[in-house]
Amino acid sequence: MMAVGATIALAASFALGDLPTLKQWEAALFFTAFGALASGLSYRTSSLTTGNIGFLPFMSVALISPNVAALLAVVTGMLVGEAAIRREPIKMVFNTAQQVFSVAVSIGIFNALGGESALDKSPGLIPFICLVASYFAVNKLAVSTVVAASSGVSTSRHWLKSIRGSFVYDALSMPLIVVFAVAYARLGPAWTALLVLPTLGIRQLYRTVFVLEKVNEEL
Repeated sequence: MMAVGATIALAASFALGDLPTLKQWEAALFFTAFGALASGLSYRTSSLTTGNIGFLPFMSVALISPNVAALLAVVTGMLVGEAAIRREPIKMVFNTAQQVFSVAVSIGIFNALGGESALDKSPGLIPFICLVASYFAVNKLAVSTVVAASSGVSTSRHWLKSIRGSFVYDALSMPLIVVFAVAYARLGPAWTALLVLPTLGIRQLYRTVFVLEKVNEEL
């Protein structure tokens, strides 16, 4: 079902959305590579789920190319990253579809609220907040639905627990999305690439937080 939803979202974005400009395609190519790296740096959050920092490049490219170019960047970046860590095919398809669908929904909301590409002007505070908030909400809901089906827990209960568990860190990561998007728009890919290395520290922070939470639960 998730794969079907992602395919429909991708087709709708291509058919109904604005066509990407050359600069937006170039940005999508850059963030595809960034996304592949980030997606490959996954960490286990529970016996059933894993996490990564792929949302940073995927939300950044959505701010720059709020159209089908961003979705294709997500598809390619996810597939490369998942293949690099030899993810099982069924999980690879789900994870990729989940990301595509989440980004597609968030871009749709962003555009509906009048959000602008960071290449042209400031995207706007409200559209940006709604872009990121809707992404996290849909993304976590997709995972919670699968976990609920396999473990018997309530979808809404797992969803709310997932949101509460990472809310502070997700909120603190929001400025980084703007930094990457604005840096690319103002400084170009070469300087923006220098900002990629610190994201390894963000990944370690997320991993440490989840490990500590697991220890607390076990205690």
